[in-house]
Order: sequence, then structure tokens, then C-alpha cells
Amino acid sequence: MKILLLLITQNVGGVEKRFYNYCKYIADKTDNNYTVVVSRSLINSLGEIKFDNHNKIKKYGFNWNKKTRFHRYIDYLSILFVLIQVSKKKYDIIHYITGSSLLFEKLLYSKKKVFSCVDSRTEMQDITFTGSIFRRIMNLNFKIDCLDENIQNKIRKYYPDKSGNIFVSPCSFINYQDTDCSNEDKTNTICFAGRLEEFKGIHLLKDILLEIIKQTDFNVVILGKGSYFAKIEEIIIKHDLNGRVKLGYYTDIKHVLRNSVIFLSLQKEENYPSQSLLEAMACKNAIIATDVGLTRKIVKKEFGELIKFDKDDLLNSIKKLSLKPDLLSMGALAREFALSNHNIGKFHNYLMYLYAH
Repeated sequence: MKILLLLITQNVGGVEKRFYNYCKYIADKTDNNYTVVVSRSLINSLGEIKFDNHNKIKKYGFNWNKKTRFHRYIDYLSILFVLIQVSKKKYDIIHYITGSSLLFEKLLYSKKKVFSCVDSRTEMQDITFTGSIFRRIMNLNFKIDCLDENIQNKIRKYYPDKSGNIFVSPCSFINYQDTDCSNEDKTNTICFAGRLEEFKGIHLLKDILLEIIKQTDFNVVILGKGSYFAKIEEIIIKHDLNGRVKLGYYTDIKHVLRNSVIFLSLQKEENYPSQSLLEAMACKNAIIATDVGLTRKIVKKEFGELIKFDKDDLLNSIKKLSLKPDLLSMGALAREFALSNHNIGKFHNYLMYLYAH
């Protein structure tokens, strides 16, 4: 099959990391003929992909230090130029990985088209699924790749006559390279990684930071960008917590996770299947997660604690885990679960089935 993958985006989030790793996986595969359209800024953030002569990568945009509306306009012109080039070829499958990719759907033709639907936020789903673009692709009989069963069920509710076109991924995955670590690497560190916004639950951690420092001998590392960055920074300065609480941002957080022993996944609606959560599990962290959505599919009692979306419940769970003598063993079980159940080979087989369906 000739397959075109469109990874058109302005972000570097979970879906971008997941499919970028998938692009690395298929770069030298010869079972199909792949063409991937991806931004230079994403390559700059996540690393170069070396495609062989059989498969091709088409880059668009520029590595801007800072993006304004003007820079985005130039990038979109670059996308159009690249898509005009790739549209000269015929494809069996076009896979629109992001919502932004769908903006260019009318420019391209293929026998089959696939769209990956990954947003688990209820308010965004309602906007997306009732919008004109989504109605159009459903009328065009796109195959829909859903990240989880809840998304699949929501789309089926809106489009019951299209149920046969709506599929759900059996797993997520990450790049497991550089995730293994020894007990000697571990320190008494709790890690939070994600956008510093309320829907990620960062305010729960912010409100108990001082109590964690007072009531445990654990340090805290908070990684991310967002509106709560300045608020947390203010607490660190006000209470002189620089030695115990670190605040920063990294595109690749594995070097931090290899040293931490507890990871917090505190999303308001859904933790499944968070990329940072999988990375933390692969790096042998015990997990504290909010008991929402399909979180129980990925966080098991053998290596994790499920809590209410509540700061007191969070503090109690942190204190409980901090005293557990088998904390390192819990981390080892988390890694074993992640590698066994969320791997790229399993996802690839699913996509091949979806493309051929």
C-alpha cells in the first residue's frame, strides 16, 4: 500500500510524540510505501528521522525561535507548497493524524482516509463532533481511529449509522529507549509532568506543596508550561523551597523519571493513556492517579494508588506511598505492565488492520 501520514501541528503534546515515534518505527519498513509530512519544529524538538529510499519524509515550516501570527501564516504557506508536491502522487491511504491536518483534506485524494481522534476532554469532543469538518469526514466515510473506548462511544452516539467506521486503538506506546534504570538511580523524588493548567490537576499539587515538604522527606519536581508556572514559582520563592522543589520544562523527561520513585497523573477527566504516565511507568515509578475515565485500564493496584480529584486525598496517598518499604518493587511492576501492554508493534498491527479493513 502507498500510505501518506499527515502530522501537521503547532504543538508538541502526547499525540505528536506518539505518532512521531511511530514514524521512526516505520522509517525503514518495506512492507508498505510511506510518505510522512511533518514540521521542522517538531523534528527539532523530537529528533531527526532517517528514512530509507523506500519511504520519504516531507518537511514543512521553519524553526522559529518564537511564533507569532505572521510565522504561523508562513508555515501554512509552506504546508500548502509541500501538499501540492505530494498530491501529484496517488495513495491507497491518507491518515490525518491531527485536527490541523483535516484543514487540507480537500487538497488530497486517496481510496481510503483515516482520522485519529485523541482528545478526551468532553467540552472539546462536543465542539469537534458537531462541527462542519467532522460532519464532512463522516459523510465521506472516513475510518476513525479512536484513542479509547469513551471517544469511540461518543462518536457512535452522534453518528450511529457510521458505527462500522469507528475503531479503537488496543493500546498506546512510547519510545522505551533510555527508560530502564536501577534501584541505585532512584531518589526520594515525586514528579509531575504535563501542562500546568487546572484540567491537568496541577492546582491540587500546588495547594499541598508545603505540606509534602513538611510531612515527608521527599522532594518534588514539576515539569511543564502553563498558567500555573508563575503561581508555583511564587510559592517556591516565598517559602524558600528551592532545595526541595524544582520547577522547569524539558521535551524529554526520561532523565528525571529515572531518578524519581512516585509519579502524579492528576487529570480531571482522563489519564488513559497519557504519554508522560507511560514514560513514568517505564522508568519504574509507582503511580498516584485520579480515578477518572479509563484510568483503571492503565493504573493497577499492584503499582499505583487511585484517588479522588481532591488535594487532601492526594496528600494522604503521597504520605502512604512515601512510607511503603516496597516502593521500588511497585515501580518495577509498573514498568513490566507498560512494556507488556503498550508497545508499538501491537499498535502497528492494529493500524495495518484498520488500513486494510
